[in-house]
Amino acid sequence: MDDITQRDLRSLVHATADQSTLDCLAGLSAESLFDHRDGLGNEEVCRLTYRRLRRLGEQLGPSSKLLADPSRLFTTLEWCSVTSPSLFLATTLHTCLGLGAIDEFGAGRDDIGDWIGELDSMNSFGSLLVTETGLGNSHIGIRTEAVHDPLTGEFVLHTPDAQAAKLMPNVGLDGVRKLGVVYARLLTSGEDRGVFGFVVPIRDENGPLPGVSITALPEVPFLPLDYATIGFDRVRISARSLLHDSARLEPDGRFHDPLGGPEERLLRSLDVRHRAWAASAAALAAAIRTTAALAVRFAADRRTLSRSAPEQPVLSYRSQQLPLFDALAQSYALTSLVNRVKREWSGAASDPDPSWSSGFRRTIGLVKAHCGAAAERIASECGQRCGSHGMFAVNRFVGYLGLGHVLGPAAGDSRLITLEAARAMAAGTAYRPPSPRITQPNRRDVSQPRIALDLIALRERGLHETLADGMRTAVRRGQPPFEAWNNRSWLASEFVETHVTRLALEALLADADRLRDGRGKDAVTRLASFFALRHIAGNSGWYLAEEVLTPQQVRMIPVALNLLCERIHPDAVSLADALLLPGSTVTAAAQFSPSS
Repeated sequence: MDDITQRDLRSLVHATADQSTLDCLAGLSAESLFDHRDGLGNEEVCRLTYRRLRRLGEQLGPSSKLLADPSRLFTTLEWCSVTSPSLFLATTLHTCLGLGAIDEFGAGRDDIGDWIGELDSMNSFGSLLVTETGLGNSHIGIRTEAVHDPLTGEFVLHTPDAQAAKLMPNVGLDGVRKLGVVYARLLTSGEDRGVFGFVVPIRDENGPLPGVSITALPEVPFLPLDYATIGFDRVRISARSLLHDSARLEPDGRFHDPLGGPEERLLRSLDVRHRAWAASAAALAAAIRTTAALAVRFAADRRTLSRSAPEQPVLSYRSQQLPLFDALAQSYALTSLVNRVKREWSGAASDPDPSWSSGFRRTIGLVKAHCGAAAERIASECGQRCGSHGMFAVNRFVGYLGLGHVLGPAAGDSRLITLEAARAMAAGTAYRPPSPRITQPNRRDVSQPRIALDLIALRERGLHETLADGMRTAVRRGQPPFEAWNNRSWLASEFVETHVTRLALEALLADADRLRDGRGKDAVTRLASFFALRHIAGNSGWYLAEEVLTPQQVRMIPVALNLLCERIHPDAVSLADALLLPGSTVTAAAQFSPSS
């Protein structure tokens, strides 16, 4: 493709990137501090990550200003994820969760500026302490207590037993100051007022602060950071530590919460996770793009011989094209979807859709969950397509696979997010199933992207009806709620996966329509068709069982995919090049030499 088309493609992929931030980050990419390092131990990796994070803060300025500018924030997090997944996670924990909780629940206060300054200067690094050892990712059962002392106004923070210890916050590294937001049950006048965040200094240069017990966890090779468990032994914290949000606690212990009771307060306290979901989705999409770009570039450059063909690039073989063009198609589709999420988050959407705004926060979680699974799957496949070169850490596939793997349970378990969303959608909460326009689909060309979109919408609608009808039937028959839902959890996952696929295809087709260059538009539209057909092929049993498609239509899908491979092939490298983040430490050159 010519330069105009390449610019057009980049305008689609990086539509939400902040150019001034990219220019700043390009300077960091040239510094040796951000070079890939082999042979480091876990502690060395963790220390390097915090040195990088501090240097990032020096370059970009206060974290609180970054937090207030979604475009700059997402651009930074994408660069971090591509450069070093561990740096992305540390940045997210510090900015989106630690500082984010203080910003979200301490808004308008004039007595917490020193804590914000501490995090802005990175004199301390921030962390969020929510999950507890005993109940995994179920936050309903948080048991850490913060008991109000009306005589002093202070709180006594306490971990009642080992099962209530906080699990996996990044607070385990000696000599690194940490300031945490600890989620605990506020107890006043002997009553449980719900879960609130409390700002707590965790450790300084000399170690954990008095009453704080930290146990380092085994290393996590996929995504190294200083994970630990932490408990509190009647630690006294100041009255201002409580991030009371809209609630009010009087000095004598009288308490008022306009939200109602503890259940409503917990849901509000967990709102901070939505920013982390959006951050994770952006980072995962960036990792998916880089994975696909590197693998396609490698396959185009690597030459091979076979008994049936002369020497030629590996990318000429259909066995390479099918998985790699699938990675390209998913990269573009998920990028369009994530870009839409970022626009909605920042209020920059030019065409706000009521169906998005009504269930937007739920959609963010679903996109995060979908991108996590896709990143893990695509990084694994692309790494294998690169043979032995895919094993070298310098070539990034293992790191991006680890990012997808770890972000599955992080910031809210993706499986729980999926099931909670499906339950709400089955009940019709802020969701209306799509109304496909297609008639007589068994007489249509399923390789046409708009027809394929209607077919996916048909499946989404059908799965929703089956799920909703099944739940209603279970209620009528008196089936216990757990059993009724447990028996349909597999169906719920299929429904949500189809829903997100439909949203991604809609977003990609809308982006393709906006492209000015005809060749670029055609190339992206072919990827959209490929993306849709792979989904339909993978679920052909449903389409046949529901008599939506005929056996002959299903048999023709491989033929259509082969034809699409032929048409995508000439533009594959240009499509891949457009995916690479400008100014990142990853380049398409010199990534596949073992000595690089």
